[in-house]
Amino acid sequence: MKPPHIAGGRRRPALRLLFVLLLVIPAAAGCVPRAPLPSSNAGPQCLARLAAVTEAVYRPVAVEPANGAACTIRDPVLIDRAPIAWNRPALTSCALALALVDFEREIVQPAALRHFGELVVRVDHLGAYECRGRTGVTSRWSEHALGDAIDIAGFHLADGRVVSVERDWRGRGPARDFLHAVARDACRRFSVVLTPASNRAHRDHLHLDVGRYRLCEAGSQKRNRKGLKRNRSPLLQRALRDAEARRAIGHAPEAAHEKHNLRVSQRPLR
Repeated sequence: MKPPHIAGGRRRPALRLLFVLLLVIPAAAGCVPRAPLPSSNAGPQCLARLAAVTEAVYRPVAVEPANGAACTIRDPVLIDRAPIAWNRPALTSCALALALVDFEREIVQPAALRHFGELVVRVDHLGAYECRGRTGVTSRWSEHALGDAIDIAGFHLADGRVVSVERDWRGRGPARDFLHAVARDACRRFSVVLTPASNRAHRDHLHLDVGRYRLCEAGSQKRNRKGLKRNRSPLLQRALRDAEARRAIGHAPEAAHEKHNLRVSQRPLR
């Protein structure tokens, strides 16, 4: 697609800049909608697929939303391991639980063997479901409000070593390489992956969600964007900074069923 022309074949700089902004800002703002979830990732089919994961420890639950329909979880489950043990149970949608099963099996464990020669025996998370808006964008609901997001803070290895996102992301050696590999490959399994490379709000965790929009900030993409700034006009740089600020997706410092005292029934869903 070519920039617009005026009569005589000359291009107006203002029109050219407007053309570039229209192309770049939606992507920079993370406004890239993903395809709807396949039917096997919702409803009874999703729960049946999760039940087939013999290593997973979870139970379907009934949840009374904290803020009416705005914070409704689709097919909620309370999960302890998927299949790696977690530091505490997390309340998630079934779709997120399935994505985490694949994430742990196909991404986390192979990366741990490559970089450490050890398996991960525990995953530490900061929270999953929490009824709230996005950090810095309170007018829009966070994917945490739907149980479609989780924040991963660290990994415990079989030999006792602990990999911390906050401590090791910007460090050196196998811990840093492991975290960057996990974040990069997570972009194949999740709609949005945010890391300490995204902003200060994510300095201590990896945000993973299966929400509507796609955005991968695993580190290298962020550095590449910074490297291109010298070739941008000041107006375009300012527009991109504003778009990134509006795009911010927050984190849940505590599990919502603890922080908000949500009433979670232990009875199976019908």
